[in-house]
Amino acid sequence: MHVPARGLLPLPQGVPVDGFLGEPVACVLEALSRCGEVAGRRVAVVGLGFMGLIALQALADLGPARLVGIDPLAAARDLAAGLGARETCAPGEAEGAAYDLVVEFTGAAAGLRTAGRLTAAHGVLCVGGYHHSGPRELDVELWYRGVTLVNGFTPQRHRHVAALRRGLALAGDRRLTLEPLLTHTVTLDAVDTGFALHEARPEGFVKAVVRG
Repeated sequence: MHVPARGLLPLPQGVPVDGFLGEPVACVLEALSRCGEVAGRRVAVVGLGFMGLIALQALADLGPARLVGIDPLAAARDLAAGLGARETCAPGEAEGAAYDLVVEFTGAAAGLRTAGRLTAAHGVLCVGGYHHSGPRELDVELWYRGVTLVNGFTPQRHRHVAALRRGLALAGDRRLTLEPLLTHTVTLDAVDTGFALHEARPEGFVKAVVRG
């Protein structure tokens, strides 16, 4: 595979080659770049999987007044607490709260509904989750509350490259780390085991990577 030199970005010193995945970091940071001001705002991340935990770290670096991580899994909430979340809770425990910015990374209908309910009047709801397993609905109440919806996807490569540049800078300063999130390793010959782990999601699983 040949890649033009202009399409490559250097890995910062101290960031392990096998401990950083550029594409997901670029996707997350590009989505967040379109969510407006974060400093001093009430912020919630709904869905503390691999992408949600990247988003949580990036948001923590921007100085929110409140940063809450929301997920049904206790292990995910514990991990978030060590990566910048000032508070964590299960979805049911978050009902009735309101946040200026809600970032959704569940990819599930229930998670999207939770994120919508938690977005304050004239707040921002960023849909970053990959929703591909059936229809999704957004409550018209979001319109009546004046909520701004941000589509977390972009097809524009230059936006991804700019976002990746920011992510690498964060990683170089140790303000963003993927190492605690890369919980399982498989070889190329055992890649099916990696897919099985992704489907089963055993306790402690966040992301499996293929090495060697």
